Amino acid sequence: MVIAGFGEVGQAVDDLVTAAGIETVTVDVAERDGVDVVGDASTRDTLRAAGIDDADAIVIGLPDDSDALLSAVLAQEMNTDIEILVRVTDTDATRKALSAGADYVLSVPRVSARMVAQALRGEEVLEPGGQVRLIRVPATPFAGSTIADSGIADTGCRVVAVENAAGETTGVDPGRELSGAEELTLVGTDESVQQFLKRYDVTPAENSRTG
Repeated sequence: MVIAGFGEVGQAVDDLVTAAGIETVTVDVAERDGVDVVGDASTRDTLRAAGIDDADAIVIGLPDDSDALLSAVLAQEMNTDIEILVRVTDTDATRKALSAGADYVLSVPRVSARMVAQALRGEEVLEPGGQVRLIRVPATPFAGSTIADSGIADTGCRVVAVENAAGETTGVDPGRELSGAEELTLVGTDESVQQFLKRYDVTPAENSRTG
């Protein structure tokens, strides 16, 4: 997984996905501890240096929405199968990010409003589907099936990593047949995750997280 931008969002994502056993490549314009590739993540050269061509997913947490949208467009052009998650600071940029190829968009103003409402009145001003979650689940229900034919995508979730019985995390090959002994890492909104869990009746691992 590529993490574009190593500020608060990027560092939090890196901690989360690393805990889930997913390898990351971090990108930032500043050279500092934890940054793997120094450069502008809204340019082809930097994205290529980060391994975007072979990445399963990219999380874009750049401080400027225009740069984030450009990074999303380039990532989609360079790897049409990649899952793209974008953080935006302007609510109006949400629709633009989706048009740019983003699969999930985290709007800071909307999330902030949701948190304030919950803290003050216990109310949710946003639909539950507005929040992105990362979960790890056993592949037992999909034994003998490929990821592409598993039906997981029908719930709105996407597989971003596969851990085999030996504990080794591998890339996602849609045509690979699952034995059922693997553990899958999925990303999706609250709504899609709940739909997945209800359909397949599996229990997430303890280190599954909400983002």
